[in-house]
Amino acid sequence: MNMTSGDQYVSTGIPGLDTVLGGGVVPDRMYLLQGHPGNGKTTFSLQFIQEGLRRGEAVLYISLSQTERELHQIARSHGWDLSGMEILELPSDGWEQQCLQEQSLFQAVDTELEPLMELLKQTIREIAPRRLVIDSVVELRLLANDPLIFRRRILELKLFLETLPVTTWILDDLLQPEGNFHLASLVSGTFQLEQLSPSYGNQRRRLRVFKLRGQPFQDGYHDFRLQRGGLVIYPRLDTRDGQRTLGEAYTSGLEMLDEMLDGGLERGSSTLILGPAGTGKSSLATLFATSAVQRGHGAALYLFEEGTKSYLTRSDALGMCLSEAVQSGRISLRECNVTEMTPGEFAQSVCQEVRERQATVVIIDSIAGYLNAMPNLELLLVHLHDLVTFLSQQQVLTILVMAQHDGVLDHSAPEAPLDISYMADTVMLLNTFQERDRIRQSLVVSKKRHGVCHRILREMHIDSDGIHLAPLATDSIAMQGVGD
Repeated sequence: MNMTSGDQYVSTGIPGLDTVLGGGVVPDRMYLLQGHPGNGKTTFSLQFIQEGLRRGEAVLYISLSQTERELHQIARSHGWDLSGMEILELPSDGWEQQCLQEQSLFQAVDTELEPLMELLKQTIREIAPRRLVIDSVVELRLLANDPLIFRRRILELKLFLETLPVTTWILDDLLQPEGNFHLASLVSGTFQLEQLSPSYGNQRRRLRVFKLRGQPFQDGYHDFRLQRGGLVIYPRLDTRDGQRTLGEAYTSGLEMLDEMLDGGLERGSSTLILGPAGTGKSSLATLFATSAVQRGHGAALYLFEEGTKSYLTRSDALGMCLSEAVQSGRISLRECNVTEMTPGEFAQSVCQEVRERQATVVIIDSIAGYLNAMPNLELLLVHLHDLVTFLSQQQVLTILVMAQHDGVLDHSAPEAPLDISYMADTVMLLNTFQERDRIRQSLVVSKKRHGVCHRILREMHIDSDGIHLAPLATDSIAMQGVGD
């Protein structure tokens, strides 16, 4: 049998899932896939079968709930060819209709379930598949009409399959929790597909591995997308075994700012840029992306609020030549749609930029937009913390841009904004102040874990020549909410 990971596991054929499982599933065992109707169970199982066909294995799909025509329609919708797949189809108007009729002399378990179980075993013997799918056991449960009888028949099937070199997936709906409990205790692994319905936007789907005997796996929820070509799993970031190390410092190109940062921002560190709208947060972050490009490295910018066209136009107007770097592929600029992209998909996109395109600077602009992609605040903090930790372990400089409307964060106020400053190694605070009839801008580095933090307030202004810093004439300033 063709297997992955040194002939230890069987590949599922589902992008991302083998990563969650550490290579695949242990061969010749039975696994349970649960989920409400429409969550992607049939597509999941067809991908597993397709992988077997690709490897030249004998495969069998036992369809108790769908016709062969429906299976072929599903396959065509994903661009798959089922040639070579053996299908055992039981007529939908046969077993199911009879099991619902009242029996006066015989129970359905005697007239329908026993012959059906024998038919299943006979077909499996004749075809001798290496991969088997039973879709679904709902019909078997209805025919059994008793949890004990149902469990015994599934156990009987399991003992029969253990005598054969076949890896089996059985599918079940999440409509009867007690029945699912009986099944889960018999199989080697239990997987569950879920679908969430936000108030606005597309459906969000996630997978969870509840148990997997005999092998380690990444627990927790993993986002997935159901699209043409099947399921794509986005594994949750695993940062348990990584080590944080600092690399070279990227300078901004502004001598006064680099002095305030004690030489620049180090690779492997994280920076939070806070300030009201229009104070230059995005432009300041872009300076470090261009600094990486000048050293021959790559950078990735994720825009959650601004369009790529306006971002490029504004940056080029400041003399940063961002369009040229984007066209050459040295900077990846991506506009993120919060109604389309899940947190897991976003995290995997960032990982791909780092691992495949060697990005050494990642900018998320802004955290408010990123928050809109999350179902709740707690998950935002967990996802963001894992992502920042992962990037740090990869020696990537992470820059988070966040709008702040009330000057310094006042944590005692009931309406205090989201505080993520504890995740950042460096915090740069932009602000505005009034001088007579003019509104001017200021910059201060309020936190720096690595190196010396020079908390010197500087005036900052932006014009067609770029960003400029100057000493602050404090005797002529009426400050409004500037930090210490």
